[in-house]
Amino acid sequence: MTTWRGHDAAERQDAIRALLATPLLTRTDKPQELALVRRHYVAVRTWFETQLGWRLDLDRDCARLYKVPADIRFAHVNDAPTGRQAALVCMVLAVLEDCDEQTDITELAERITTSTTAEPAVRTFDATRYTDRADLVAAIRLLCHHRVLTADERAERAGQERHYIDGGGNALYTVHHRNAALMLASPIPPSQATAADDLLRPDACCSDDRSPHHLRHQLLRRLIDEPALYVEDLTHDEEAYYLHHRHELATTVEKALNTRVEVRDEGAAVIDDDLTDLPFPDTSTRPYAALLLADALWHEEERTLRRRVIPHNRVRELSDEIARQLLQVVKNISTKPVTGARVHQEAQDYLARLRLIDILPTGIRLRPVLARYRSTLPAHLDAEQGLLYGSGWSDIDKEPTQ
Repeated sequence: MTTWRGHDAAERQDAIRALLATPLLTRTDKPQELALVRRHYVAVRTWFETQLGWRLDLDRDCARLYKVPADIRFAHVNDAPTGRQAALVCMVLAVLEDCDEQTDITELAERITTSTTAEPAVRTFDATRYTDRADLVAAIRLLCHHRVLTADERAERAGQERHYIDGGGNALYTVHHRNAALMLASPIPPSQATAADDLLRPDACCSDDRSPHHLRHQLLRRLIDEPALYVEDLTHDEEAYYLHHRHELATTVEKALNTRVEVRDEGAAVIDDDLTDLPFPDTSTRPYAALLLADALWHEEERTLRRRVIPHNRVRELSDEIARQLLQVVKNISTKPVTGARVHQEAQDYLARLRLIDILPTGIRLRPVLARYRSTLPAHLDAEQGLLYGSGWSDIDKEPTQ
């Protein structure tokens, strides 16, 4: 168990949190965080290796944490690019090796067309097709997010990319070759993998899936990397290990990350407003609508005597009611007009990504953590306030006052 104390302990916690939030730390973008990792490299590297089975590399200009997910079965469709976009990310990384310090979309498209034409096993990229251009821009934007490619003017670059998708534009990028070389996080060389799943398992060649060592890694990865760890989702061996060690696992995470882990009969979750890429609750309209839907779904379950699956037609009715409430204060959600259908789509998707609900063919299945976001006020007080928990919302979604 981690037993760090004092000022060094606080710095090591900050270093671990920084790497979890940004697995590729560079001297240009994150100098202070990189300095912390460098100062405590041995302790931080040892923690990641022993507790999570993740490798940490450090050189003069960057630190790279090779994160591997615990279980991709629960990945949400919006948490990753499509298969075609992922393939184009790899293709862009490959052709960047031959690019100079700057490149543009046209050059990348030409190089990818040439390489895919020469490789019969890969679908040929055709820049005359709208869908291919859109997928290439999606791949480029992902690489921009990870600082493999950068542009001086972000807003101008976005406009140029949209123009390219429409068939008439271009955009210029600076290439960061070192970041490109560190992007792929496959724990073993692809040539040594016997199956696709091996690319996500650092111990694919030698591990017993039922060993305590492996089970500990899997459970800590899920606790740290996923919105919630549910006992009902665990295998028999994982459940047995978790039930015996859950408080020790929670303490390990709390001490190393300086955070709080809530442990309940149904599972556990890290409660941390900063260490997340999907804030909830939040004051922008989309998560705010999701908060309203979460409360409505929970009370609907109570009203129907704990029916765990709410039919889709009832969820749409609840979304219509929420849309009428939102229209009192905002006009748009995700840049589109507030309607029941839009609220239904956006809020439902947000809750699913947080693993607060499951979207089934027959309806919405509520997960236990959803109970954290129900209103504890009587219904008549909610009605008097007009909106759940007050009336906060993001200025970017508000219509100008007349």
